[in-house]
Order: sequence, then structure tokens, then C-alpha cells
Amino acid sequence: MHLDFEDDTADIRLPHRRARLDGIAGDPDGNVSRLHRAVLDGEYALLPVLLRVCSNLDATNADGDTALHLAARVGSKISYRLLLQAGANAEARNAHGETPDDIMNIEH
Repeated sequence: MHLDFEDDTADIRLPHRRARLDGIAGDPDGNVSRLHRAVLDGEYALLPVLLRVCSNLDATNADGDTALHLAARVGSKISYRLLLQAGANAEARNAHGETPDDIMNIEH
């Protein structure tokens, strides 16, 4: 994988192998989406693929966190930027009333 950050854009080239997309819906209990899991696990190469096929970028987990909230919580600027570029809602509030920016500014 190649990451290049010029002019605040991410150039991500996937290796010449097929990314596994099984489990797109997330975990079997429905607590997190596959997008949430990719953000938490730092699967940067898989994120662009999921962002193209994900029907709801602002799906929430049991705490009301979107994938963007989780990217902020784990301090993943790459995931955060990719989610924003794909149209994730930066104003979404979780169950604690926090926006992703609130979390990013407090924790990082």
C-alpha cells in the first residue's frame, strides 16, 4: 500500500490482491458495521472499497458512534480524512452528545 499526502489528499493504491469483503454488515451481533471495524482495525487499504459500497456512512454503534467518531477516538487522521471526503457527517452527535471533532480535539 502506498500513502501520499500532498495538497491534503490521500493517494491510496491497493496491492494487487483482492481485499476480502466478507462481513460487510459487520459483526454477527450487529454492534458495529464493517466500516466501523475497518476504522478500529486500521484497515486503510480496505476503507476506500467500503466507502464506495457502504449505504450508510453515518451508521451508529450501541454508543451512538459513527465510523467518523471512532476514527477520531483512535486518532486515525487517515480514516478521518477519507470518511469526511466520502461525505460522513462531521456534525453527528453520539449518545454522549459529542461530535467527531469534539473527540478529536479532546483526545488528540
